Amino acid sequence: MDQKEIKPIIKNLVENMGFSDSKVETSVDGDYIKISIQSPPEQSGILIGRHGEGIDALQLIVNLIVNNQTKEWQRVLVNVNDYRESREEIIKQMATKAADNVKITGKEVVLNFLPSHERRIAHMHLDQDKEIQTYSQGEGKYRRMVIGPAH
Repeated sequence: MDQKEIKPIIKNLVENMGFSDSKVETSVDGDYIKISIQSPPEQSGILIGRHGEGIDALQLIVNLIVNNQTKEWQRVLVNVNDYRESREEIIKQMATKAADNVKITGKEVVLNFLPSHERRIAHMHLDQDKEIQTYSQGEGKYRRMVIGPAH
């Protein structure tokens, strides 16, 4: 299944969810099929959900639909009004601020809950900083990212 076949399926899904004013675009970026949904601001908040839970749920549903149709695994990324890009910037700023705090105080900082893909963004962002180390601790929904001084 290619991006052209996916677009009408996603458009139909979004319309059936009650977001008929939304525009759906698809593209391919390496191994990913990217789905960009442009929605009026009053609707995008509902699609994105609290802490991105709505967009992540929508992405899971879209992945299941696409992979069920194709019978082969294809990675699909769903974005609403460029939420993923703005969220990535917020995560990087938060990680940098925490790392700066660790450098000043010498004490570990435990970040609030981040889903695994967001923890990965923070880990990768701080990876080259030799003054700090990052790791995750805990299990499941209680897993947290820790930033500490390098040993």
